[in-house]
Amino acid sequence: MNASRNPFVRFPGILFALFVGVVGTLIWESTKVTIDTDPLTLLESDKRHQETYDRIQSFLSDNTVVVISVESDRIFSQAGFDHIRAISNALGQQPGLVDVKSLTHSSKPVRKGLTFAMEPFVPAGTLNDERIEVIRQFSVTHPLVRNIMVSPDGKITLITATYKRDFSTPKLRKAFRAETGKILQPFDSSEYKIRMISLPFIAEEISESFLRDLWLVLPGTALVILFIIGMTLRSFSCLVLLLLSEVALMAMLPGVLGLAGFTLTPYNLLLLPLLGAVNLTILTHQLTALRKTNATVSLDNRFAAMLREVFLPSLFATITTAVGLLSLAVSEVSHVRDFGIAGAIGVAVIFTWNFGPGLSFLRLGCRAWPSAILLETNNMTVGNTSTFFSWSVQTYFMRRWQTLVVAVILLLSALFAATHLNIDIRAIRFLAP
Repeated sequence: MNASRNPFVRFPGILFALFVGVVGTLIWESTKVTIDTDPLTLLESDKRHQETYDRIQSFLSDNTVVVISVESDRIFSQAGFDHIRAISNALGQQPGLVDVKSLTHSSKPVRKGLTFAMEPFVPAGTLNDERIEVIRQFSVTHPLVRNIMVSPDGKITLITATYKRDFSTPKLRKAFRAETGKILQPFDSSEYKIRMISLPFIAEEISESFLRDLWLVLPGTALVILFIIGMTLRSFSCLVLLLLSEVALMAMLPGVLGLAGFTLTPYNLLLLPLLGAVNLTILTHQLTALRKTNATVSLDNRFAAMLREVFLPSLFATITTAVGLLSLAVSEVSHVRDFGIAGAIGVAVIFTWNFGPGLSFLRLGCRAWPSAILLETNNMTVGNTSTFFSWSVQTYFMRRWQTLVVAVILLLSALFAATHLNIDIRAIRFLAP
């Protein structure tokens, strides 16, 4: 393939201008894409958990259950009963509440002659120590109460609140979580530790976990990648062109996947950095080959030489990568299938971009910024020694010990950040205290 046969090299301005609208549309579609953190998505990976949840949900009739744990050494005391009753009453004022079950808001059958009467677990009013001890023994020994409403040691009790509300959007789930937290906040103290567990809350926990991990990982990872690519290209202007092309493609990819019918989940979200790395590899290969061409010939001929070196290897690499990803489509797990198919689509988009509109972008960038590929010989080690990256190499050899210390500090910081990453995305992990 040569430049004369590639329209994106022959007519870069016209074709890139035509594709600007397509690029803008895809970026606009990307802004509409959200991360699906619905815990039901996580349950789909385990059929047993999914079947259990479906069975329980059939009993609830589309209601949502919030479980509130109260941990204290004073659960079975007059003050503890009053505290649990106050929490249950406060939850009873919440909109959409169907029912509240707790030690103070539950009943048990008691035989009276030939009939049974329902009496509360904990009667209202002041109780003496003997009555409280009877309630405690019943709660920690009865099979329908022990490990269901009260822990075996009697230090944790559960309050179950059932709601009939709409939690279909992240905004509604976030508002419900804030509302419930505000109600429970006055009752949470060092003496009475309160935790909330619910599927809507788990969805928000997952979102917060992803944001926290992104803040831990992205800055350090981006700096390391920029340093490696910068030392490879040794040209600031060339690095700018590479980053602009990378940012444009990564901004489009979520929109492309969204139009293809895929949603971002905790499973396939990892596909984006993978595709970004593939794109950086192709871009670096292109720019490295372009800078190795003869600087005395025309720009069109330099692009033709670059394409002769890069096009076929990139095509074969794209095909093999896409085939490998498509092999995941035979999996029985829907998340794995979607990951493979979406990955193959992403790889195809990357190849199309880098040898289509992206090639026009590089052609226009090199015309406007000739220093990006300015080398006097085909030897990459010979060039403009006054560039920033040449200065960086010289500084490294002059201050190698200082550089080594900085590298060790960065490595230790990265390891520290890695220990704080939450890489287990099973919903059960978000229920751990």
